[in-house]
Amino acid sequence: MIRNSSSHGNFGKNLSRAFSEILGDDFIITYRIFNHWFELVPLKIAEKTKPVYFDNGKLSILATTFQWANELRLNKFSFIEKINEKLGEDLVTDLEVYQGSVKKFRGFEKDTKNEKEIALTSKEEEEIEREVQKYDTEFRKTARKMLTFYYIQKKK
Repeated sequence: MIRNSSSHGNFGKNLSRAFSEILGDDFIITYRIFNHWFELVPLKIAEKTKPVYFDNGKLSILATTFQWANELRLNKFSFIEKINEKLGEDLVTDLEVYQGSVKKFRGFEKDTKNEKEIALTSKEEEEIEREVQKYDTEFRKTARKMLTFYYIQKKK
């Protein structure tokens, strides 16, 4: 089960609550889905798909081929159920599946011809550092990663 900082007890819940207040619940859910995709879905599916957007319970994903997109559409409800089961709560209520190039969207497989790396401004980096200082040193790395993800997603 992919929970939000559950291994850290109340502090993890408080951290999650703090990020929800700053960034909104959908951002926290998006972060959990995007960063745990390979744990949420079977490897065979994860390699052929990529979550691209989450809003008010609707998860949009990209599939590499028409066949994969069609397969996921046909099994939409069981797929949603399995994702929610791994998340530990019913967060995904609807699924939109598109067909396209997954590679172009993968953070670890940059298509350098068509996609420039998105860099943070020094002001954004300062804001992130100021925000993470509010948290215990044990959680600063996680907080920094989440906030960086948030700023990059805003620029896309």
